[in-house]
Amino acid sequence: MLDTVLSLVGINLKRQVRQLAFTAIFALAGALLIVLALAFAIAALCAWLQLEFGTLPGVHNFLREWSDEYSFSSWAVAWGAEEARHSLVLTRYLKLLGIETLEAM
Repeated sequence: MLDTVLSLVGINLKRQVRQLAFTAIFALAGALLIVLALAFAIAALCAWLQLEFGTLPGVHNFLREWSDEYSFSSWAVAWGAEEARHSLVLTRYLKLLGIETLEAM
């Protein structure tokens, strides 16, 4: 009955419901893909930070212990970050010279 009344006005109820269902399904699939992409991005960022700057947990603990000494804490964190990069630079030099390291294996 409702279908015939709406068809007189020019509205196809079955088509409208089908379009609404497709729109809802595609919107839900898009939202899930966005959440999945963000999860992969966050996981990749955490993995990169852990590989590149393996001192992150140490810095966190250091800042927690020395939170009231701002100037010393900022200097020590900067110094620690520079010290952590020495092995990375040395590895790059060795790779340029053709010497394999454990990281490259």
